[in-house]
Amino acid sequence: MLVLDISSSVSGSFDFIQATANSFSAELINNNNQIRVSLVYYSDVTVEQPLTNNLGVLQNFIANRIPGTTTVTRTDQGIEAARRILASRGATTVPGSIVVVTDAISQMPTETARRAAQAQAEGYMLFAIGINVDDIFAEELLAITGDVGRLYRESSFANLTPRVVLLGQSLCANVGERYHILGVPVHGILVVELKPNKYFNFHKESEVKGSGQVGLWVASGNLSAP
Repeated sequence: MLVLDISSSVSGSFDFIQATANSFSAELINNNNQIRVSLVYYSDVTVEQPLTNNLGVLQNFIANRIPGTTTVTRTDQGIEAARRILASRGATTVPGSIVVVTDAISQMPTETARRAAQAQAEGYMLFAIGINVDDIFAEELLAITGDVGRLYRESSFANLTPRVVLLGQSLCANVGERYHILGVPVHGILVVELKPNKYFNFHKESEVKGSGQVGLWVASGNLSAP
């Protein structure tokens, strides 16, 4: 799911934010109808679109959004809204991912870190994309993700759409496909064959004890060739 800062500091770049939300939604749903997308816009309050695989619903939600009128940036509330929406799915084997996009340090960085840690503890994978990131801003983004490998810096909102779309593809493009396990887990990583001669390191907690088994691709993470 995509969590977007729309405080007044981004008003001049709001068209880029809208284009990103539309492209992210269309790319995921058009390529895999098993995927459901949720959007959260936040400033001093949140506006939320629950999970859906109906692209028209998402496009209508996006079209009716306007920039925030205050500089208040409650990233903690955006993350909490995302966590609540993902929790509403009930029991599921498909882990959830939260992508936070912001151009500023939040008003309550301690609360932002606490909400992010709670989401991480519940098994959700958090990513952060910061615009014009300095060292202090980077510290908060790292607190959100818990992993520098899931923190991205962009110099302009104009670069946002390709970054978010590529990230969405890496997270969700293969949900629901079958895979063959080629080896036993090593440090929580499985080597799997998703398609013939297409191999990935699969980051997933698993109780698999041997190779040659078949499973369902439910990964939520970065895919890379071994």
